[in-house]
Amino acid sequence: MNSRPRVYLAGPIAGLSYSEVMTWRHTAQSILGEHGIDVIMPVVYPHEGTYPMLAKDMKVDSLAVFHADLFGVAECDAVLAGFPLGNMASVGTAFEAGAAFAYRVPVYIWCPDVENLHPFLVHGATGGSTDLNNTVMAVVQYFTRRNNNERQLPLDLEFLGARA
Repeated sequence: MNSRPRVYLAGPIAGLSYSEVMTWRHTAQSILGEHGIDVIMPVVYPHEGTYPMLAKDMKVDSLAVFHADLFGVAECDAVLAGFPLGNMASVGTAFEAGAAFAYRVPVYIWCPDVENLHPFLVHGATGGSTDLNNTVMAVVQYFTRRNNNERQLPLDLEFLGARA
């Protein structure tokens, strides 16, 4: 059994380049790893390698992807939902954040441009920021407080005021 906390990195995949999909995830993975936190990346499945939607010659088994993603969300200790292209909606990312909320898994939202971020995402989040590093550090702080049996801080959404 893995005793290290795990964070699921939800974010847009379909229709994006490998760089657009992975750059922010690698940054988050690096910072979280420095703090003893593992990541679950729906882009990389250990048993198959790269996410099917990134391989143009692979047929996508959407039902298998759906179940694998939900399993990843259910098995993690927190979700970091990234919207790196600002207001570009990602139905899959929103669904994963909603599933985490339903599973009572803390959800942290990173979105550089929150003007068109759906209110359900804002209000369902535990924390979030327009800055990736701030969002990742909020996740780290969550685990630090949890590990020290400290009371969790109230919602920490720097952009909540824009949508409240």
